[in-house]
Amino acid sequence: MARIINLINKDKIKTIFREGNVVALPTDTVFGLACIYDSKKAFDDLVKLKQRPSNKPFTLLFKNVEQVKKFCRLNKMEKKFLEDFFPGKVTILLRLKKEVPEHVDFNTGIVGVRIIKSKEFENLMDVLEKPILLTSCNVSGKPILKNISQIQKTFGKKLPFIFDLKIKMEDKPTTIVKFENNLVKIIREGSIPSKKILNFCKR
Repeated sequence: MARIINLINKDKIKTIFREGNVVALPTDTVFGLACIYDSKKAFDDLVKLKQRPSNKPFTLLFKNVEQVKKFCRLNKMEKKFLEDFFPGKVTILLRLKKEVPEHVDFNTGIVGVRIIKSKEFENLMDVLEKPILLTSCNVSGKPILKNISQIQKTFGKKLPFIFDLKIKMEDKPTTIVKFENNLVKIIREGSIPSKKILNFCKR
């Protein structure tokens, strides 16, 4: 059964991620599964736990926009979008400028980027000092798990840790967008309505 961890023991949290463990944790949308971004072992374990194709990348979660800029190329529209919507319940596909392990982008040069609006999550990212890979907490093709009890029942001993963060969640995943020729494309509508994002582009 997974151990429940809070943010009090920061050294423990850092060790858990740096040793390549996969954890479940709440976000501002739904429960997620996460691991440190630059560990192939952690990525392989996440794929196995999620039971999805190993050539499908996960979202890259950052602490703040400044950290995003170190990894990604941003045009004028993308910079404005991040200023307006980050941190928030949206994922944007961006071009990488920093070299990352192959399992992060599969040599596409593109990655889904997210920043969660939560002081506790900001503290977590401060502790880790690195981005993390994030995906919804479920077996691929199955409903997203909504609470710790469901997570423990589904994954059992396969999932070693669950982080207990005090975050208000929704029951919808993020909205996913990308920009092409300064026009926004809605890949998936989620917590943020498409209308709100399309109105941003009309300004």
